[in-house]
Amino acid sequence: MYPLISDLNFILEHGSLTDEEREWLSTASGQLHNREPLLSQIHQMMDEVWDELNCDPMVNDQRIADFYSHPVWLLNGFFIGQDPQSRQIRETFAEWAASHSPLRIADIGGGFGYLALELSHQIPTAEIDIIEPYAHPLSVSLMEPFGNIRFRKKLQGDYDLMFATDVFEHLWDPVTTAYESTLHLRKGGFFLMANAFKADILCHLPQHFHFYYGWESTMRAMGLRPLSKLLYGRIYQRQEFVSIIAAKAAAARSRKLCNFIETVYFPGRRKTGRLLNELFTRMRL
Repeated sequence: MYPLISDLNFILEHGSLTDEEREWLSTASGQLHNREPLLSQIHQMMDEVWDELNCDPMVNDQRIADFYSHPVWLLNGFFIGQDPQSRQIRETFAEWAASHSPLRIADIGGGFGYLALELSHQIPTAEIDIIEPYAHPLSVSLMEPFGNIRFRKKLQGDYDLMFATDVFEHLWDPVTTAYESTLHLRKGGFFLMANAFKADILCHLPQHFHFYYGWESTMRAMGLRPLSKLLYGRIYQRQEFVSIIAAKAAAARSRKLCNFIETVYFPGRRKTGRLLNELFTRMRL
């Protein structure tokens, strides 16, 4: 269907790697005993790199840039390409996208481009942009045979459909990024977001964990109407008007409510937190 990286040797032998990247990946491969990594191992290695670089989740500086350009992300890309569960998620997302016959699709933070490849397979007539500021030459070279896929640093023009999977929990200002992205989504277009606002790994910024309760209400306030869930993602549809001011206000409510919810324990508090966020957003409290 589309080319997958068969093993780590493919990456190690690729001419786009620097000597430092090749050395780190060779060491990592030895630690894995030349076997395919598990998700827990990928997360552990990411956390180790985060700590080695002394990254501060509250400070967006060169250390963060170094983290996101580290070869551990090449290993992560290899894992995503091989993992059966990740592959099934991509296929399901692409099947949903194909049902809407989009002409232009944006995959925000698309990494290696595996989702774009699946989209290209199922919707060969669509133009697919991977919005990736940290695109590695290896990723770019893998996409070269596909004329309808391109890497871009920024969104260009209007899109019928957008994806952002496992992206916003890494960003310093996810609400502004979501807003600026939505400005490039045509009215009535769909935005599939799949977030992990929780402490799975160190690079999930803790200042955004309140969005576990309040992301949907924040997006609704902004002008994206929540529709159905799709696996671990949520489908949104752009409305006539979008407002960063309303979204920021909803985010502030989410933060305050989370501070309260997290101080007490009662059964169903997570669901309650989300319902309260939705209620307060509708009431504009």
